[in-house]
Amino acid sequence: YFGGYTVKSNCELIISGLGATEMACADSALMQQEQRYFGLLQNADKIEIKDGELRITSNNEILVYTR
Repeated sequence: YFGGYTVKSNCELIISGLGATEMACADSALMQQEQRYFGLLQNADKIEIKDGELRITSNNEILVYTR
């Protein structure tokens, strides 16, 4: 997947131009999970780095990325 983003000084996050390849998984549950993930990214509104983790808030849910 790919896209652009902007982070404002108050940690507001704006993700734009989100896209993905058209390769599909054989498992429909994985495709549904991917669509939910993209939906959360498209509605992301806040970014935070805490305890070595990148946290993206979207619709009161948090995506957590670790190294």
